[in-house]
Amino acid sequence: MANISHFTQTVNGVSVTYDIHDANAVPRSGGAVISGNTLARIVDNDFLAIRGGSGYGQGAQLTLYGKDVSGYEGYAYLIASDGVNASEFALRPGSHATISCMSFRPLNGNPALGNAEYPWGQIYSTNSSISTSDSRYKNSVKNIDDKLLDAWENIEPKQYKFNDATEKKGEKARYHTGYLAQDIQAECEKQGVNASDYGLFCYDEWEEQEEVSEEIETEKNGKIIKEKRIIQPKREKGNKYSLRYEEALVVECKYLRRCIKQLTARIEQLEKGKEPEASK
Repeated sequence: MANISHFTQTVNGVSVTYDIHDANAVPRSGGAVISGNTLARIVDNDFLAIRGGSGYGQGAQLTLYGKDVSGYEGYAYLIASDGVNASEFALRPGSHATISCMSFRPLNGNPALGNAEYPWGQIYSTNSSISTSDSRYKNSVKNIDDKLLDAWENIEPKQYKFNDATEKKGEKARYHTGYLAQDIQAECEKQGVNASDYGLFCYDEWEEQEEVSEEIETEKNGKIIKEKRIIQPKREKGNKYSLRYEEALVVECKYLRRCIKQLTARIEQLEKGKEPEASK
């Protein structure tokens, strides 16, 4: 069992009570600093600070704010600070989250940002994305297969509207331009090429997921109200085709280069008064 202690602190005439689980509490004006390995729960709203060391200047401190402060009205937010530098994460329920830090990166590996079932709807960026291009990180390097370029000859870019945008905006939904993944798959099959062998073509699927919920009791105006809280939402079985556009556009450019090279060769033959050789 965890060692649970309680203490009450009065700040500016307001009594604040804390439940501390296996941690040392150091009262401070407006809140408390908790040092230890487990989280403490604040009974009344204000802030809760957690850090690794017992002294104020030891280690980094994580502060959880649950009430409005200047610039963060309606937000709950976290601040990590070592006394000199700080990073902030603010979350407005039902709205948006903001992050203030030097960089936001994965801890290790190459994790995805979103997935096929839950993609990000839009990404705004000052600069374009940077992809690993160092040859030392690649193997099996060769020229793009001619069969893939043969297939690309019959892949036509299209204009279209997205279903979710049409449902939301009706006729005001805008047109987008691009390729259809199934078109690429079909034309590759005609050339005896498996589109899934190339990273530009993606297919993902997911299994059905049942809803998981629990019943909780809350007190409102002196009455106990039972409410349903969803822990895991229901999900239908599904699948989705996707493309890596930067790779698809490289194939498009390579196909155009091949066309230009062939046309240049034919022009040179004509200028020499010779019948051009038949070429694809």
